[in-house]
Amino acid sequence: MALTTEQRLKIAAALQRVWSGRHDPIACLKQDVVAAIPAVDDWVEANQAAFNTAIPVAARNALSAQQKAELLYAVTIVRTGRKMEQED
Repeated sequence: MALTTEQRLKIAAALQRVWSGRHDPIACLKQDVVAAIPAVDDWVEANQAAFNTAIPVAARNALSAQQKAELLYAVTIVRTGRKMEQED
């Protein structure tokens, strides 16, 4: 299910706080970041079936939608070089 406008704005605000706290240089305007959130959300919505198909059948059939979302989160967050919350 696509995010609400409120959820999208909260994500944009949270990302801006994270990036600001890390002093990450951002070469675009705030509204560009805000516009990126629905674009990514729409992409996720449009590609759910492809993501689900990429998961091996045994896991695909056993994992809930929330677990699959957490799987995607885990892979993408670790790819950024960050640790997952429960990772040592």
